[in-house]
Amino acid sequence: HAVLVQDPSDDEHSRNELPFASARALVPPHKQKRVWFGGATFLGIVVTLIVLLLGVRNQPPTPPAPTSPMPSLSLTPSSSFMPSTFPSIDPSEYPTHAPSGSPSSNEEFQQKGLVEISNVFAIENWTNDNGWESISDNMCSLYGVVCKVYGVDISVTELNLAANNLTGDINDVTMLSNLRHLEKLDLDSNSIVGNLTTFSLNLIQFSNLEHVDLRLNDL
Repeated sequence: HAVLVQDPSDDEHSRNELPFASARALVPPHKQKRVWFGGATFLGIVVTLIVLLLGVRNQPPTPPAPTSPMPSLSLTPSSSFMPSTFPSIDPSEYPTHAPSGSPSSNEEFQQKGLVEISNVFAIENWTNDNGWESISDNMCSLYGVVCKVYGVDISVTELNLAANNLTGDINDVTMLSNLRHLEKLDLDSNSIVGNLTTFSLNLIQFSNLEHVDLRLNDL
């Protein structure tokens, strides 16, 4: 069976919608205030962010810090404030070690000791007496004599007259101590006589003496 459905008339529509039109809001007033307050706060935050972004974008660039030119530095030391590293030296304050042309008093003292040795041991009988005839000219050029420089003076350090036909009494050599820097004394294989014990006691005063050879003599 067919059912006929008729559209309601306009009067019926108005009667059905009337209760809703006159209905009041169902949201309580205190909740409405919260909604309005939250919306206003959110809107304020958005506006603030927009203003800040616009302000940063429109801010003029910071000018670079002024730079002052660096003063030039001179690497060359100035004599006005740096003392001299190498002061001038007076040559007279530091005498040279080279021997002078004229013999010093110390050299003359040693020459006297060599003259006595040549006289005691009979130089006229020596096998080799080269230079001993003129000791004062240059004592370091004598046969068997070796010299070294001590300070500003020349000193005899070695006397090598082995196997040179020396004769005489060794105890008569009283000026051997004039050769105070003597390091070596070699009188081996000669005809020297004397008291060896007495002569040995005289050698104690030589602090630099390291070698003494008196073998094959009549001591």
